[in-house]
Amino acid sequence: VLGRTNLDMGHSKQANNVFIRSLQLNQENNGYAKVNLGYLLYFDAMEKFSVMERPLLSNGSWKGLLEPCINMIQTGVHTIQQSGGRSYVTPEVFYVLGDALRKIKENVKSEELFETAVGENMFNSFWQRTAFHVNSVKSKPFWELKETKIGYLLKRIRKDWKRIRREALWALNSNLYKNQSEMIRDTGNWKVFQLYNLGKRVDENCLYAPVTCNFIQEIPQIANNRRGIVKFSVMASGTHVFPHSGPSNLRLRAHLGLDVPRGNTDISVAAASSSRIRVINEYRDWKDGEMLILDDSLDQEVGAREPQN
Repeated sequence: VLGRTNLDMGHSKQANNVFIRSLQLNQENNGYAKVNLGYLLYFDAMEKFSVMERPLLSNGSWKGLLEPCINMIQTGVHTIQQSGGRSYVTPEVFYVLGDALRKIKENVKSEELFETAVGENMFNSFWQRTAFHVNSVKSKPFWELKETKIGYLLKRIRKDWKRIRREALWALNSNLYKNQSEMIRDTGNWKVFQLYNLGKRVDENCLYAPVTCNFIQEIPQIANNRRGIVKFSVMASGTHVFPHSGPSNLRLRAHLGLDVPRGNTDISVAAASSSRIRVINEYRDWKDGEMLILDDSLDQEVGAREPQN
């Protein structure tokens, strides 16, 4: 309980120490400590991966980083199952284990795990693996602006997209973007410039993007959203984002295209765009000055391909 309390408070180092001590006291039958240590190992691996440069990445990068996490969680889950205490394994642990298996290309095992978790009511569905879920909230892959109830405000942003683009490109050319912190990138390069984070304005960054931040300030549903994030985001060609789903079904995400390269529209529909997002089984691409609204809680994947000649 002490270890989990530290974990819930964001005190990862203290939680890690408590679980290690717990294992020292009870090595054989302590599945709970093993599960949580594996959970912490996952985020250690994510942090290590975030600082690896693209030339250092290889097919074995993820496997080497994640195998200790996978082995620890699986051993812990097996120990808990043997003792009849399955309820002590949280949805977050199953999500992390399934995600780790996906990243090392063990897709069948990952899918079987997610299906099992759905069968035990840990997730709403295979495609919606949320740890914080409200059943009464409607879910679908993509939404129209008018369905958000703040469509008139989003239209104001969309109308002024060129001024927003100027700010985004100025920050990019000034080398102000940082590596994306969510470790869902498989290959390539993905950088962001954050303007709002979990309901708080990032004042030092908004100095470089006053137009964009002023728009957001006038929309409390975004500016004051404790699970909301506003950022400029740039992906290099060849970037792939693993299939993933958000932690809660209580938010939608709005993407505004600012500087989107186009592919060869004569070859095929699938290759018409250099970038594409999948949410469940629906696909969309970004276009300059247009806005996509998507349900962040549903399974999604992004690929930024080389433009076709």
